[in-house]
Amino acid sequence: MSLRTAQPAARNLSLGTVALCLLLACKREAPGAAVRPAHPDTVVPAPAPDPCADTSIPPTTDEALARAAVLRRCGAARAVLAIYAELLQRDPRPRWAHELAALALAEGLVPEARELLQGPSARVGLALLHVAAFEARAEPADRDAARSEFQAALALAPDDPYALAVALRHDLALADREPERLALAAQICRERIVDDNPAADGGDPRGAALFVASCARVSLAAHEPGEARRRFALALTLDPDEPAPRLSWAAAELAAGNDRKAAELYAPALEAPAAVDRYLAGLGLGVARTRLHDPAGAEQAYRLAAAARDWHRGDPPERLPPELQFNLGSALAGPGDKARHAEARALLTAYVERPEADELRRLRCRQLLLELAD
Repeated sequence: MSLRTAQPAARNLSLGTVALCLLLACKREAPGAAVRPAHPDTVVPAPAPDPCADTSIPPTTDEALARAAVLRRCGAARAVLAIYAELLQRDPRPRWAHELAALALAEGLVPEARELLQGPSARVGLALLHVAAFEARAEPADRDAARSEFQAALALAPDDPYALAVALRHDLALADREPERLALAAQICRERIVDDNPAADGGDPRGAALFVASCARVSLAAHEPGEARRRFALALTLDPDEPAPRLSWAAAELAAGNDRKAAELYAPALEAPAAVDRYLAGLGLGVARTRLHDPAGAEQAYRLAAAARDWHRGDPPERLPPELQFNLGSALAGPGDKARHAEARALLTAYVERPEADELRRLRCRQLLLELAD
């Protein structure tokens, strides 16, 4: 909002009021009255530091990770990428290469990540980037490059949980074309998860949680929902603060129609450091609440998802992703006042006008718009 220059207030004052103001302005202290100095012990508080301001990378791993979590909340993905790159230089382990690549995929920073992933310790990160590229484009070159990278990493550390997790994702990406890949992935999981104690731990519960969550997705692909739930629960036990297994489990429950369980799983992820995770949590929770006949809860969840994309009521609806235009617009099209229905019309119209909009949803939007016009 632009600032406007106010007209001088003095010209609206009466002559007597102006005279009184001048007398007050010219008032002097009575003779002998001393001006009190500031108390010597008075301390003027310094302004609070900006948590999102540029700073040097902390010297210890724990401090660096804490700083990375703060920067994720600030939306400073490139600064977080630099932290992971520094950690990879200080401690050349697959974990940091995997973290760096996963962040780049979530935030659209793949070219920057490729420049940072150098040396043998970076193989796991490069493998992850190639697997994701194969999932998107189905190019054989990406498939072969991914396999080469994670196999080289496993040759150095056969039980590395990050390399194993990428290998499982690779096999799942091929399972539709090569069913034997799913059997191979299931065998890897059975051999390394015995009595809820993953052999791939290696003293790294975060890596173990990633591996176990990958095995849960293998169980889902093999139509073993009970085993998938057990493995997702184990992953959350190993690393309660990591939102990825929680979001994957919640999405599986939502797809299975277990809406109450999905809502229970999505809710804690609303506090995740990364905006992309908060967005997915809000979107999924909104769907679950809609199915549970809780329109107020659904709207609140969708607005939290919108806030994670830095969108608030009154902003242009075109800035929202299509799924949120449709879902929030549909939620607002129910009983409500004129302002609520005006917002619904704006969101639904924005969805209808998207060239890539799903045709069935486009028809639903048009039906809702006709109802709102009545």
